[in-house]
Amino acid sequence: MQSIQHRNSNINFGAAKDINLRYILEKRAHLLPERILTNVQNIVERTQGMSIECLPTLKEVHNDTFRPLMSAESLEQAKLIFPEFGDVLDFSLFTKKFSRSARVIEKTTPPESFSLDCLKKIWSGMPQEEIVRQYGFSCRDVVAKLCKALNIPKPLNNYLVLLKSSDEVGNQMIAAETRRHLDVCIKNLKLANIANKTPEARVKQAESMRNFYVNHPQRRERIAEISRLTWEKCPEIRAAKAEYFDSLTPYQKSIMSKQSYGIALTAEEKRIVSSVHKKFWEAHPEFREIYAAARTAAVREIKES
Repeated sequence: MQSIQHRNSNINFGAAKDINLRYILEKRAHLLPERILTNVQNIVERTQGMSIECLPTLKEVHNDTFRPLMSAESLEQAKLIFPEFGDVLDFSLFTKKFSRSARVIEKTTPPESFSLDCLKKIWSGMPQEEIVRQYGFSCRDVVAKLCKALNIPKPLNNYLVLLKSSDEVGNQMIAAETRRHLDVCIKNLKLANIANKTPEARVKQAESMRNFYVNHPQRRERIAEISRLTWEKCPEIRAAKAEYFDSLTPYQKSIMSKQSYGIALTAEEKRIVSSVHKKFWEAHPEFREIYAAARTAAVREIKES
């Protein structure tokens, strides 16, 4: 740990002062919600010739802009103040359609208050993980699905990153946490760098992995056995997936059949297979934890045997 700290002693933690409103307006204006963009333009114009230290942070501008939303006592009042939220629907009208989610929501929030409460949480800049935790949902997908059904708009993810980066106080808290767990952060950074390789590098890596499994059939058999055990432990997911696959078009079914028999697929067919599986898991976010637990149990059983 000491050597890691020494090698990275020049890391500049919490450099929010570099992400000021003038920089944001010049380089990142396309990320700003329209209301925030207007306010930032007005502030930058009004402070021409003044030092950067006189400028508020983006976080402060955001909080000032959406403070009336945080004080709104009803969804109708929020819509009057913020016309851009005019299409947001009342969740209490959808409790039958989303009965599973409604039962979870009712433990913390009345259904008739959920749309406004969720709107406030999202536009306060609260991290998605915290929103998921406060409502007691199983994963982010539940929030995304409800927001789509209720027409609750969300800021761009890159805007939220920019918002977080502009907050000097928040950055210093993150910096302190980073210093305490520097070895973990560096490891995660290395993994991120690997993930961000060029497309050519990713193709080469995929080819290398394919060759590895060809040359190590025992590893391939082990993964197949883990997969078989996992699905044995998830009969409800298997049943839902069979029902979902029955609803596919004949063309989609033919491609899924080709994949099951190990027949080589074209790039377009691979995209369709990926889309089919993605839509299934999006339609059943409640299955994710069940499947993850089953796979963990299957890996443990294989190791013990």
